[in-house]
Amino acid sequence: MRINRLTFVATLIACSAAAVISGAANDPGSKPDERPRRLSPAARQRLQEKMILLTRAEDARGNGDLVAAETLLRQYEATYGTTESVQSGLAEMLDTRGRIEEALVYYKQLVHNPYAGGGNRSAKNLLRYGALCEQQAELADEARYAYTAILQQQNNAADDFAGIYPKMPWSANESLPTLRARAEIITGMTRGDISQVRDSVHRLNSAEGHLFLGLALLDIPTKVSPLTTKSEAVAELQQAAQSANPEISSAATAAINEDKIPAYNPKHVPLN
Repeated sequence: MRINRLTFVATLIACSAAAVISGAANDPGSKPDERPRRLSPAARQRLQEKMILLTRAEDARGNGDLVAAETLLRQYEATYGTTESVQSGLAEMLDTRGRIEEALVYYKQLVHNPYAGGGNRSAKNLLRYGALCEQQAELADEARYAYTAILQQQNNAADDFAGIYPKMPWSANESLPTLRARAEIITGMTRGDISQVRDSVHRLNSAEGHLFLGLALLDIPTKVSPLTTKSEAVAELQQAAQSANPEISSAATAAINEDKIPAYNPKHVPLN
């Protein structure tokens, strides 16, 4: 698991700069028209020091030296305080090194923070946190929280971008394996991982699973086995169209007929 270097560093620096500027702007001793518009030399130097430290951490991580990367990130925490991206980096590195209990602490901080930015409260982190918690009976409620958070995010997006993808039906009372399969489908679609979507759909074995796999297959560019892809997409959508759930069946039928859903999808592969 690797965070893109530029994203990793840029996100942290932006957060740091925002914090410095915000702090200056909110100085109770300053008047509204006297608020500084530029970082002071000392603040700029501090920001550069942060950038150097974070760049060294990501270089170490990129070179496979996770021990050095962890040391540098912990040094950043001790010196400047933590950030969501530092938490995410530590969670993934500790997870990779098999230090699960420590990783869970950082994952939990991320997934329970609804304001985490930069993708740090991402479906990937939520899914990984859920899977780790699911392995421990006493953390079953945490696993359920993580999986349902992914599904709720998807349904909120479906409300915001009506016509692209339908909602994924789910119930908080479903078994953890069922919730995980649903969450994996959403995560796989978000990451463009058709293999994960397909595997999870087969485990879920439900009409909505066939619908989402069919729609995911329609997103694959035509240069990738177009005939096979379209054939599989149609087969999946036809199964979904037989659902007793009118939302599922109508969405599948619309996709087959190139109606509402595909029409709003810029990656849609025509069926003819």
